[in-house]
Amino acid sequence: MKLTILSTNGVNKKYANHIGCDAMINLIYENLPMYTIEAEQSATPELVEQIERLYNIVKLSDNIQFFQPQYNGSLPPITLNFIAWVSRRNALSAVEGNWRDVFKEKSVHIYSYSAGTSANMVNHFSGLLEFFGAAKVKVTTTTSPVFV
Repeated sequence: MKLTILSTNGVNKKYANHIGCDAMINLIYENLPMYTIEAEQSATPELVEQIERLYNIVKLSDNIQFFQPQYNGSLPPITLNFIAWVSRRNALSAVEGNWRDVFKEKSVHIYSYSAGTSANMVNHFSGLLEFFGAAKVKVTTTTSPVFV
């Protein structure tokens, strides 16, 4: 399954629709609370179910596509927040396992449209994804909205 994870409703969403996928998670619509240890400790059953659902969608995918803009020279906070929550899935759901299993040996492709460059973001995110266990990280950036 080819999964798209969006962190925007802007041009990068149009880019994602142009490329296509089998399933999509739009982090904006997930509306996850900001991760803190206090938020984890007071997580509602609904939030635990939401994290479990997101974890399982990512875990079942063969190929993950992230579509996101560069934000202040790095990843959008919404993406980092998503990863923070997914990385705590085992603790939230009281299950055994390593949080990196969700990204382990996945093929990941980072796409980004930017009027300038997304170089800082993709360099930072590529390193994180490799740390998370992704087997292969590809990057495609563009400054031309030909897909719009």
